[in-house]
Amino acid sequence: MNSPTDEEGHANPEKSPLSASLLSKKAHLDHPIPGLTDPATQEAPRDIDDKPLEKDSEGQPVSQNGDSDSSSDAYIPPDYDDDGSELGSPVYVEDLDEELDRPPIGGETAADEKARALEIVDEVRVKDDGGAQIVVCRVSGEKDEVVAKIYDPLYYGFADRMWSDRPRDVTYQADMDYAREVAAYSELDSQLGGTDIPKYHGSWTFQLPLDLPDGQKTRHVRLVLMEHIKGRPMTDLEPESFPEPTRLELVTRMIEVVARVQFAGVRHGDISQRNVMVCLAEPDVVERVALIDFNFAVVSRLDNFEEQFRGLERGPKPDKLPSPIDRWWGGALYGVAGEWLPKSWELRLRALQEWLYERYSNSDEYAPPTRALKWDQENLPRSWIGT
Repeated sequence: MNSPTDEEGHANPEKSPLSASLLSKKAHLDHPIPGLTDPATQEAPRDIDDKPLEKDSEGQPVSQNGDSDSSSDAYIPPDYDDDGSELGSPVYVEDLDEELDRPPIGGETAADEKARALEIVDEVRVKDDGGAQIVVCRVSGEKDEVVAKIYDPLYYGFADRMWSDRPRDVTYQADMDYAREVAAYSELDSQLGGTDIPKYHGSWTFQLPLDLPDGQKTRHVRLVLMEHIKGRPMTDLEPESFPEPTRLELVTRMIEVVARVQFAGVRHGDISQRNVMVCLAEPDVVERVALIDFNFAVVSRLDNFEEQFRGLERGPKPDKLPSPIDRWWGGALYGVAGEWLPKSWELRLRALQEWLYERYSNSDEYAPPTRALKWDQENLPRSWIGT
C-alpha cells in the first residue's frame, strides 16, 4: 500500500489522511458489546529490576522485603505529553501500512443498538503521539454533552518510550487500553458510576474512511463514552488557594474513593492527581471527587492471579471497605499529594501514620488493617518522590 511521503519516507502530514482523522466533526457510531478483548492479559507488575512483583492476600503487589508496596499505584508510566515535541514522532509508511493491515480485535454489535451521530464540540486532549484522544461531544438522541475517549492507534507513539530503539505495537496498545477501560467501567458503573467515577455510556466503534492513492480504506476505531464531569483535575488546582481543612478533606475523599473502587473489584493502577477530578460547590467547598483514566486497571474477578502467582492464595473479600492504612502507611500519599497535606506535618512519615491510624484504625466503615504496622521512629522530615 502506498501513501504520500517525503524524501526520507515520512508520511507527509499535509497530504496524509492522518491529519484529518480527528478533525472531522461528526462520526457515526456502532455499539459493540463491552469487553471485546480479555482485560486479564496484562503483564504482571514489575519492580525496578523488571522482575514480577509478588502480591499479598489482597492481590496488591508487594516488594521483595515483604512490605506492602503502597507506592505501586503512585507509579506514573511515561506520559506522551512530556516529550516536548509539537508534532510527535514521525509516522513512516510502513507504520501506516502495518496499522491498516492489523485492525482492532473484532467484537459483536449489540442487537438492540442503532448507529448514532457524534459531534465533537471541544477538545480535552488531542495530540499526535498522545495515546487515547479525549474530546467533548454531543451524541444524537442525548441532551447532555459527554466525553469520548478514542483509542486510535495512529495517535499512539510508534516508538517505544522506554526503549526508543524499539518499535511499538500501537494496535495492541490501543486494544489493551480500550479493553481495560471497558472492563473497569462495566464493572464499576452500577455501583459507583456518576459519583466516584464518571457515569459510563458504553463502548462504541466508528468507521473512519481514508482516501489513499490506491483507493479508499475504512478503519474501525474504538471509543468509550462517559459523563462529562464539570470539574477540574487536581493538577489544575493550587493547594495554596485552599484553607488547610479543605486541602485535607480533598485528600481524604480521594483516598476513600480509591478504597471504594478497590472494594467494588477494580485495582486502578495509576493513582495520580491528574486522574482525580474535583468539583467545587464554592471556591473552598469540595462537592465531588471522582477517579478517571482506567487504562491501567485490573478487574479482580477477571484477572489471572492464580496463573501469575502460583503458590500464593488470594484472600477473601472483606465485609468492609479496605483500610486506607494498608495502602498509604508507607508514605506513598506524600508522593501523590504531598503539597495538599498539612504544612505542620513537615513531610514526616510519623505524622501521616498518626493521622491514618486515628481516622481509620477503629472505623465502623473500614476493615481493620491487614498489614503489620511499623511505626516510623525517627519522626524526621523526608524527601518524597512526587508523582
